[in-house]
Amino acid sequence: MLDQCTAYLIARTERQTSALDTLARRLGFAHIETLDTRRSFVSAEGATALKFFLIYRQMDPHLMMMVRDVIRKSDDPNVRFAPIVLFTDECDFETYLSFIRMGFDDVLTLPDKKDMLIKRLEGQINAEYAYFETENYLGPDRRRMEAPDHFDPRRGGETTSHIKHTVRRTLTGGSLVIRTELFAHRKAKA
Repeated sequence: MLDQCTAYLIARTERQTSALDTLARRLGFAHIETLDTRRSFVSAEGATALKFFLIYRQMDPHLMMMVRDVIRKSDDPNVRFAPIVLFTDECDFETYLSFIRMGFDDVLTLPDKKDMLIKRLEGQINAEYAYFETENYLGPDRRRMEAPDHFDPRRGGETTSHIKHTVRRTLTGGSLVIRTELFAHRKAKA
């Protein structure tokens, strides 16, 4: 399926971009584009409907979040809800969780088997995903890898207003919002 997708490569140096390009080609992406400082994701000739943003592992976390925000603020829903995937070295679970909390759709560790990487990336296709939008965040559930116990305050209590977008990604349609729900916070009466 990746042979019908476009990979946008995001890295800091030419060497990092080259490594990411080699990986994207190995994984079988149909079209590969390097994003240096461009903030516009206008596709070149040959780009496909479904886009992936692949981020190189050795970027400053602040810069990674800036890149994430630029993508998520796009006016084009096909860009705004495209999967953002971080490739990183083997790391401890807390570091891995910190990447998840940043709002990446997936965090893949290298080196890993080609078949496993392809399976994880293809898992973003032909499935529904929930994206949460708050005042300062848009992306997948950042708590998805955590297992809060039954009494964890995140399971209830004070909630904030948010929007839940259900996104479906297809090879022919790209990333499409198929449902939007508004959850308004009710203030307690005094």
